Amino acid sequence: MNWDGTSEFSLLVTELSKQPHYLKNMKCLPSTYSSNKAAWMTCEIFHELQLSLDRIKASKKSKILLFVNHCPAHPTDVGNFKNMQVV
Repeated sequence: MNWDGTSEFSLLVTELSKQPHYLKNMKCLPSTYSSNKAAWMTCEIFHELQLSLDRIKASKKSKILLFVNHCPAHPTDVGNFKNMQVV
């Protein structure tokens, strides 16, 4: 969410199972869903999230400043994004 709350992104859910039983009858999930063996954020998942945010901002012709901490899942090479700066 941005400073004034006007721009929100969908929640990212990371789970163990690729198709959990509790989502079996869901037609549309109001969030982004990913899975891995530990149900943790990984570099790959985080990079996909970054690409998605960059594409969203490109379509809206706006920019984003993304602050990240020193989590091992946050890659040190932040990439070259046109509409996003990672700090």
